[in-house]
Amino acid sequence: MKRKIYLICYAVLQMLASVYTMFNANSIAKESLKMIKDVFKEMPAEMQTMINEVYTLDSMVSSVWMTAIVALVLGAILLWLFVRDRVPVKKGLAITLTVISMLLGVNDIVTLLAVVALVLIIGIEKDKVVKKEKKEIKKLRELKVTGKDLLWVVVLVLAYSTQFIVPLFIENATLGIIFEILYYVLIFALVLYIFGKRLKRDFKAFKENFGTYIGYIFKWWGIMLGLSIVAAGIRLLLGGDVETANQAGLNSMPLWYVGPLAMIWAPFVEEGIFRGGLRRFVKNDKVFVVLSALLFGLLHTVGSEAGLYNIFIQSLQYMVMGGVMAHVYTKTNNICVNMGVHCVQNTFGVVMMFLMSIL
Repeated sequence: MKRKIYLICYAVLQMLASVYTMFNANSIAKESLKMIKDVFKEMPAEMQTMINEVYTLDSMVSSVWMTAIVALVLGAILLWLFVRDRVPVKKGLAITLTVISMLLGVNDIVTLLAVVALVLIIGIEKDKVVKKEKKEIKKLRELKVTGKDLLWVVVLVLAYSTQFIVPLFIENATLGIIFEILYYVLIFALVLYIFGKRLKRDFKAFKENFGTYIGYIFKWWGIMLGLSIVAAGIRLLLGGDVETANQAGLNSMPLWYVGPLAMIWAPFVEEGIFRGGLRRFVKNDKVFVVLSALLFGLLHTVGSEAGLYNIFIQSLQYMVMGGVMAHVYTKTNNICVNMGVHCVQNTFGVVMMFLMSIL
């Protein structure tokens, strides 16, 4: 009982610390920025110039907000696990979320409490009844692919690529808007047509096992989020920008425009192409995951970043996301699960954009 009370208190404190961090994001960012500059003040002038360009007050505020929001979400999930006594059943998830919380370091005291919580969670004996109660995620059988199917996927990819080429020849703003509307409608319709049979089969399975699939979606979203944070850290260490050009472009657009595209269109279309479409050509799981990660990462950086090195560095986070979602597809063969993971990730991003806009 004492262990449960401690874990609940830890989760609540993490959430409170996250909210406190949000309200004090500016002052925390200023202190962090000063600390970073003090660390590098003895370094060569070129290094200091690079640090000043990468670490600005705006970028630091964004980083503080991102950290606080992620910690708040993780704290809420952990609180649910602790209150409902779900740790014996979801021990792996509890350990993963606690470790990510420690790495976030939203508050020194909370980080210390997380270490103690991790030890307590590890000491909890896993429920032996779990295997009997747990509904396994069944991998759906692979549907037969014909030459016609492969041809349609090629058509879809070519149509999708027009977003990078056609705008270069359109100077009129009105024509540009018309093209965008037609483009989004066309690509959505093509995905619906090409993957109609698979989508119908996958959605039926998803609906019949909704509870199991939802848990699976949030589990892999949490893993993807943690790996994405690590990838962001590596990107900064390698000299990458705090914010990718793709994300900066999205941040400059109105939410009413970005929201539907990010939460509905992108999960539907991009999962259809980069997971459903690519899988028709690549049957080996490992090759599929690697190719999907590379293509998904490069899509979000080629054309928006300058220089091959910068393109690769800035695409690291997107590669991680693409790789995780490809791995999920190899385990379920259900494209609706991938769309779910993608939708949760993008919705999380849109919510963050909204919170940043009201600062």
